[in-house]
Amino acid sequence: ESKEVRLPVALALLKLIKLFPDAVIRSHLPRLIKPISVRLKERDFDDREEARRVLMAVTETLGWRFVGALVSELRTALARGYQLQVLTHTVHALLVHLEPSLEVGALDYCLEVLLQVAAEDLFGETAEKKEAAQI
Repeated sequence: ESKEVRLPVALALLKLIKLFPDAVIRSHLPRLIKPISVRLKERDFDDREEARRVLMAVTETLGWRFVGALVSELRTALARGYQLQVLTHTVHALLVHLEPSLEVGALDYCLEVLLQVAAEDLFGETAEKKEAAQI
């Protein structure tokens, strides 16, 4: 029951914090993302999907200006094993969700962190596991 309550509460807190300047939002963002990233670590697919839905709502609330900070927090939380695949899937879902509202160049400021996620998926531990599974 506490799992079901935490994510919507984080979203409600985010809507309140959004009223403050960007610096305040950035300072509180890690604490708001933590319950979402904990749910993304769960082995249960439904738990991860619920966390992704809340993350999409967070990005709608904050807008594209905070995508870099969100992805950085997710990279820190989802750092090993199957979590790397969850990270890649989540970042992809996030970008697909934001795509209709993005302007050209909107994500240029966070390309480095986005490319690090992509490179890890293509050439890092995640790619090695995919290759081993195919053999």
